[in-house]
Amino acid sequence: NMETQTHSLTTSLRDARQAMEHLRDLNLNFTNDGSDCFVFETEEELEDALQELEFFQLEVLESTQL
Repeated sequence: NMETQTHSLTTSLRDARQAMEHLRDLNLNFTNDGSDCFVFETEEELEDALQELEFFQLEVLESTQL
């Protein structure tokens, strides 16, 4: 019985648009509901995304990594 784990992060609304642009540049597989929540297919992609957003000093409010 394998539970599907979600790999997601939530940015501040203020930074969501910029976050989307940076994550698209990385060619990560993610879905976004049109707001500030980003869901990734793997934990590795989530980690890459968190590093990228941290590098650009974009605010991450919560993440399944934290």
